[in-house]
Amino acid sequence: MATAVSSAGPSSAPASSSSTIYINNLNEKVKLSILKTSLHSLFSTYGQVLSITAHSNIRLRGQAFVAFSDGEIAGKAAKEVNGFPLYGKAMQCALAKTPSDSVVLKRTPRNSPAFKEHKSTRRARKAEISAALAAQKQGVPAGIAGGKRKRDGEADGQEGAAGLVDGAQPPPVKRAIPQLPDEYLPPNPLLFIQNLPEDNSATREELETLFVDFEGLQDVRMIPGKAIAFVEFASAELASRAREGLNGRKVGTQVREEAGEEVKGMRITFARV
Repeated sequence: MATAVSSAGPSSAPASSSSTIYINNLNEKVKLSILKTSLHSLFSTYGQVLSITAHSNIRLRGQAFVAFSDGEIAGKAAKEVNGFPLYGKAMQCALAKTPSDSVVLKRTPRNSPAFKEHKSTRRARKAEISAALAAQKQGVPAGIAGGKRKRDGEADGQEGAAGLVDGAQPPPVKRAIPQLPDEYLPPNPLLFIQNLPEDNSATREELETLFVDFEGLQDVRMIPGKAIAFVEFASAELASRAREGLNGRKVGTQVREEAGEEVKGMRITFARV
């Protein structure tokens, strides 16, 4: 779905610019709670995140709004996170031209005329966008169905709908795209075990003994000469339970640590599939 982007790139966003980021091209198969947690973990490294808004209804899937307390921070985050692969899809980020509810509420009370005006404007934009989206599904040009089409194209920072833009998606980012940290990979039945003892003292039998206590164990696969393994379960839900129960558990010679020596246990994440 095409999104609105501010005509000024986020790289030079002044402090007075929008402090809300509009994101699209998110993986619609990921649970909303997991998606919002992942977005918060990523964006909170830049500064205080006031709110993250995402919806599960068909019209708004794959989109989210991240509201920061500061416009300059939001601009930096939008620039650097744009193109970042989250759950197998490169996020498309743009600064919103209108603020989110949480940002407005930091400046004015909920019952104030200013906030009521903001809500009224947001509802009007939402109605316009809904008409345009409905027209797109029927093959009618958005400019005809939704009234006056935005010439500049803008991302609306409202809590509920994204703006439309004339033209194509933003150009691809010509830079190395970082890998998503293993901790944020979506749940699946295959667990990836790292940080096993380098001396190969952790055996397949020992891992089986640990993981068999969790329902649905299918297979344990060791990698010869490597301090890693793969453990497969019958479902992503069952694998999640095992991960939560055993992440950090010490195996092999890890359990015989010397006094005063800190030895880390297994690091369990979902495998990249």
